[in-house]
Amino acid sequence: MLTIGNLSGLPRLAPLPWRVIQLGCSDMENAGRQNFYFADSVEICLRLSDDACRAADIIEGRRFEVPLPHAYVKYPFRKFSFDGLHNRNAVHFRYDLETLAELRRYDLLPAPDFPYVILELTPRFNGLLVQFRELLRLAREPGSADRIDALGLELLQEINFQRRRAGRTPDPERDRILAVASQLLYDQDGLWSLDEIIRRHGFSRRSFYRHWKRCFDETPAVYVMREKLRTAARELIDSDRRISEISRRIGLRDAAYFSKVFRRYYGVTPLVYRLRRLEPSRKPPDSGPEKTGQ
Repeated sequence: MLTIGNLSGLPRLAPLPWRVIQLGCSDMENAGRQNFYFADSVEICLRLSDDACRAADIIEGRRFEVPLPHAYVKYPFRKFSFDGLHNRNAVHFRYDLETLAELRRYDLLPAPDFPYVILELTPRFNGLLVQFRELLRLAREPGSADRIDALGLELLQEINFQRRRAGRTPDPERDRILAVASQLLYDQDGLWSLDEIIRRHGFSRRSFYRHWKRCFDETPAVYVMREKLRTAARELIDSDRRISEISRRIGLRDAAYFSKVFRRYYGVTPLVYRLRRLEPSRKPPDSGPEKTGQ
């Protein structure tokens, strides 16, 4: 499924210099071969997972095959196509040509002759991607455009950081584990079982848990629940949605169970947590729940 949010013309509350004009995501989209030519924008595409574990692109007649996950910058005034025959998980955001000139001036993008950055889906990066999906759903609501602009800058900074440390020793098992963690966070509706996701990324159940323990000090279930509650905590502060709606949005249909789990992690109920937003001395939601050893 392809989801697009168009921000062109939306008013901003804060004068951030680089404004996102469009964002979108595809979840296991099977679209066939695609051809593109941008004349008025640049697109930063974050390809997260794919049945083939790599992408094949043709840019101005040159063929590139690049392993996933990676960032792919689709520069304007260039003909490019890609083989979309494989199910793929990806997100993208676009800027206008004036902003592209600024991004190039500050060296925040890879060079056009190899417009890729191999990514490591760290917990921080996955957290940004979860926010991206949440803001995509809220793109037309007042204030969301400002948050999307800020998030776009955070993603660019993270991509640039990883580009500059690209000389690290390759660790393909860690990269695959981080890709699994990313897909677990995306699959809010439980469309894929853990065993299916493990198989898609080339692990047996035994080898998966062995490598998972190298990257995380908690089980997959605890990791996913912790990140869901981070998202809920942000929504309690940043939105006026009912607690039952926030519970459903993170995939917990039973509001009473959500309140119980939230209190276990944060020490207070969602309602009390929300009321404390007026107390500036309280810890912000981004710091996350305290670990409980579970």
